[in-house]
Amino acid sequence: MYLCYADDSGDNTSRSITAVLVEDKNWSSLMEKWLEGRAYLTKTWGVRKHAELHALELGTQRGSFCETEAQERLFIHDARRRAYEIMASSLARVDGLVTFTVASREKRLPMVYTLFIEKLEQWAASRQTNVMVLLDGPDGNTFVGGENNAETRQQKWVAAQKHAQPHRRIHRDLDIATRRVIEDVIMQDSKQSQII
Repeated sequence: MYLCYADDSGDNTSRSITAVLVEDKNWSSLMEKWLEGRAYLTKTWGVRKHAELHALELGTQRGSFCETEAQERLFIHDARRRAYEIMASSLARVDGLVTFTVASREKRLPMVYTLFIEKLEQWAASRQTNVMVLLDGPDGNTFVGGENNAETRQQKWVAAQKHAQPHRRIHRDLDIATRRVIEDVIMQDSKQSQII
């Protein structure tokens, strides 16, 4: 069985979903290599241990990643490109790791997610394996800004369920007798997942 960590991106003209797939037996190796890369970024440039590494922000010189302003001034241009290469190389050292992207001019995420799941089904069938999908999205457990009262938690939970509903429907429409993508999609906010 494979675990599939997926994230979407897009704008007004197109949308894509990129996935990293790792066989369950290699999951600990993936985490080990990822954490080694993260430790190197912290040691070399002062990148915060829990900073989200958005490729777009690294590539476009946006976002703040470092512990101090002085470190941030040094973590620009070539340093950010090098950091991206280091993390990509960390993933490349994991046995059997698979990555792919499904891109479309379609702007609606559920439509692109349907294409993504079709591709994932074909891939899994060709390897006689199953896949469980973890997708970046609100999971209802992320409470920001110190708002942790019961009403706020309920609102965020409801919003997360509504966001996941189209994705769950796509999974549930798969033929149970032949499907390779098992279970409903697991929504997990990228802030709460090291791999996403």
